[in-house]
Amino acid sequence: MGRAPSPPEGISTEDALAKAVRILEQISIVAERLGVKIGLEAHDAFSAASTVARVLALVPSPHLGIVWDMLHTHRMGETPGHVWEVIGPRIFNLHVRDARRVPDGEGWQLVLLGEGEVPAREASMCSGAAGYEAGWSWSGKALARQPSCWGRSLLFGHEGAGWLRLSARASAALRQAAPV
Repeated sequence: MGRAPSPPEGISTEDALAKAVRILEQISIVAERLGVKIGLEAHDAFSAASTVARVLALVPSPHLGIVWDMLHTHRMGETPGHVWEVIGPRIFNLHVRDARRVPDGEGWQLVLLGEGEVPAREASMCSGAAGYEAGWSWSGKALARQPSCWGRSLLFGHEGAGWLRLSARASAALRQAAPV
C-alpha cells in the first residue's frame, strides 16, 4: 500500500531508530518527573506500527506511548488488529481520520469520516474489545459528522484545523445523553 519516508540521506534506518531511542529515553525521564505522558505519533518514518513497536520495546517507560494515526498505519498496509497486537497497550490516543487514494495512486485525499478507505470502524471495534479508555482525536478538516453506522458515534460540527478530543468514557456518556 505505502512506504514510510526514508531517513535523511546519509543516515541508515537503524541509525535513525537508534537516535530516536536515545532522544525518547531522555524525554521519558523528564516526562516521568513531570508526571506527563509523551505520545509518538504514527507518522512519517514512524508510520508503521511495526516500526513504532521496535522503538517502544527499547524505551519501556510507561510515560512513552503512541498516538495511533489510523491513516498512516493503513497506508503501510497494517490492519487495526495487527496494530493492536503490536502496540495496543502503549496507545495513548487514537487519531481518527479518513482518506482515499488519489487516482494516480501517488497520494491520499482526506475525506469525511466513512467516505474513504481507512478502517475506522474495525479500529473502533478493536479498541472496544481491548477495553481502551484513553483519548480519541479527529482531524478537523476531515470531520463534519461521524457516521452512526459504527458504534462510537457522535454528531459534531467541527471546522478548521483544531482537534476534538474525547475519552472513550466521555464518548459513551455523550452517546447516552444524545443518541444518534
